[in-house]
Amino acid sequence: MRKIILFICIVVLIFSLYQIALYIIEAKNVENMHEEIADIYHSGEDTSEEFEYLGANVVGWLTIPGTKIDYPVVKGDDNDYYLDHDIKGNENKHGAIFMDYRNDPYSDENLIIYGHHMKDGTMFKDLVKFKDRDFFDDNRFLYLDIDRKRTKYEIFSVYIVDANSASLLLSCGDTETYEDFFNTVKEKSLFPADVSFAEDGRMVTLSTCTYEYEDARLLIHAFSVDE
Repeated sequence: MRKIILFICIVVLIFSLYQIALYIIEAKNVENMHEEIADIYHSGEDTSEEFEYLGANVVGWLTIPGTKIDYPVVKGDDNDYYLDHDIKGNENKHGAIFMDYRNDPYSDENLIIYGHHMKDGTMFKDLVKFKDRDFFDDNRFLYLDIDRKRTKYEIFSVYIVDANSASLLLSCGDTETYEDFFNTVKEKSLFPADVSFAEDGRMVTLSTCTYEYEDARLLIHAFSVDE
């Protein structure tokens, strides 16, 4: 009996080590892929065969100084596909950074972008840093490119919410509704921010998992600023 138990333990250990190795390899491949694509994008040489292929799904580019977040933003036909597929359409536990499929990136007031909280530090893991007051105060800006037009946004709200109770508007329809939504999410913030509403301003909302409780989500809102 002891030999059988020992054998089972060894098999379980080998399988666990194999799974860990696969995860590490996948994480490194994901990191290398995004670094290569970032080099292409930031060099301006987006006529390469690879980037033209990715362009079919890429709707923007998100950069957050002070973090590792420097990723293309894709958009699918639903909010499920890119949870377990990378930007090239390959199955991948890391998924991709993706915009809500209902968003019109050219006209909606609030662009919602999702990404996994990966323990290896990739994707939206670094968003958790904004739960720290000092980091929030020192890293208040992000940049979103749409068709290579860069817009600067100032982060004004960060908070934790139950996934089932999160209420996010994409298009508000009128200024009063938009301003009410702005003020609502601003009041929810863990930390105060001196950012004012502007009728012609646009919002970016970032969403990822957090683990204070089951189905918790970390939401970060940023509002466009003139440069």
